[in-house]
Amino acid sequence: MNYKFPSGVVLSVHPDYTPRAECDGCGSGWNKKLVPDTIYLLSIKEACCPHDHRYGIGGTQEDKDIADLELLENTLEIINNYIVANQV
Repeated sequence: MNYKFPSGVVLSVHPDYTPRAECDGCGSGWNKKLVPDTIYLLSIKEACCPHDHRYGIGGTQEDKDIADLELLENTLEIINNYIVANQV
């Protein structure tokens, strides 16, 4: 399922995903300082929150692999959206 975020970027998300204010972005717990919310100053938090949701509900390795692939796709979509919008 696709979801349009307030920033305008459209990302692939799990069908029961609903954005929540309490999403803490990329990384959690012990690795929060190791996993940034930005890549070259571009926020990828919108990609991390649906990843955390899907990862949390998935119980199998296949579920987690799908979550990781969606994180990659969504991160690339955020980067592409930025490039197009800013004609970089």
